[in-house]
Amino acid sequence: MTAGGFIAYFGDRLGYVMGKKRVTLFGLRPRHTATTLTVIAGVLIGGFTLAFLLGVNQSFRIALLKGEQQIRENYRLKRSNVGLRVQANRYLAAALSSQHAAEAAISQTDTAKHGLSVAKKALSSAQQDLHTEQLLLTAKQTDLKKLTLSLADERSQLADVQGKLAARQKQLGDAVVRIKQDIVHRRGSGLIYRDYGELGRKVISASETPTQIRADLIAFLQRLSQLASARGAKVGDNGRAVEIASINDGGDWVNENGSLNALASVIHSHGEGSIVIIASAFGNSFVGDDVIVRLHPIANVLAIRAGTQIAQTTIAGGTSSVDEIASQLHQFLVTQVRPAAKRAGVIPVNNSLTGSEELGDISLPQIYDIVSQIRQVNGDAVVTARVANDVYSADQLKLIFTVKPGNPVVN
Repeated sequence: MTAGGFIAYFGDRLGYVMGKKRVTLFGLRPRHTATTLTVIAGVLIGGFTLAFLLGVNQSFRIALLKGEQQIRENYRLKRSNVGLRVQANRYLAAALSSQHAAEAAISQTDTAKHGLSVAKKALSSAQQDLHTEQLLLTAKQTDLKKLTLSLADERSQLADVQGKLAARQKQLGDAVVRIKQDIVHRRGSGLIYRDYGELGRKVISASETPTQIRADLIAFLQRLSQLASARGAKVGDNGRAVEIASINDGGDWVNENGSLNALASVIHSHGEGSIVIIASAFGNSFVGDDVIVRLHPIANVLAIRAGTQIAQTTIAGGTSSVDEIASQLHQFLVTQVRPAAKRAGVIPVNNSLTGSEELGDISLPQIYDIVSQIRQVNGDAVVTARVANDVYSADQLKLIFTVKPGNPVVN
């Protein structure tokens, strides 16, 4: 505004002076010359003023040279500020949410610390109880070790007694056998039990008390007495037709009561499971005599599970006669089935008259059915013997036979 006023005043004065002097320039008329010079003076004054302001005032220079750029940058910064305010608001909201979460976490931490403190106290109490229980357990284990050692000593002593008892039984048995054999030579008939022939067997639970076991043994002797009486044995001084062999143990004779007590203790010492007592003749027994018996205890365990294949053989089918098939079947039972059962742990019965070992009988209808099935096979027949039910050491075999054509199948 100042420069404009100065230009107006100076131009007016210059035009006045030039017009008054009637100056001409470039062949122009004085009036036109005065106007031209006024315009030139105005341009020079404006340019000088502009140059002066550009050189002296930095703000003016920036506004004039970079004004449009600064306007655009200002507009961009304003928009950026709006976005930053929105983002700042979001960050502020997130910060407030985090602060609330942190406060909740601190509260939960305090609760957890309290629970941990309670748990530590409970754990400490439990550890003290456990320590007390461990001390009690250690004391019980020490007592158990002492009892185990004592039991081992008693069992060792019992084993020694049993060994001596067995040796004495053998000595007495040999002597009785020689006496009985001498009697046999003088007697022509009347044999009711051969030496070592089995009179019977009984399974007794080892978990019973010695008193209960002794009662079971006496009941077993009563049953054996009835069987022996039926064969012609006489009733002895003990009120039975059977009597347990007495044994001289270290100079002292162990009578029947002592033998029953010792045997009851042996059975009870097993602690669990069952024991089979096998009664066999002690020497040959004849009609009119009481029968001297041995009572032999054996652990009664599961020998063969039901359905187990025990043996298998091949027998010629339709080309063989009934007698030939029956003979081959008998050989199969004697040479394969019985040995396999004995190897599995089944205790055979020693026939009281013939002395042969028996592991069970096959009925005539069963034999007839097997022979018929074999004869129906055109060629070789594969005969497989399986156990019908679980067989323990004291049991006798009950077999199931299957007959199929072709070669044996090994399971």
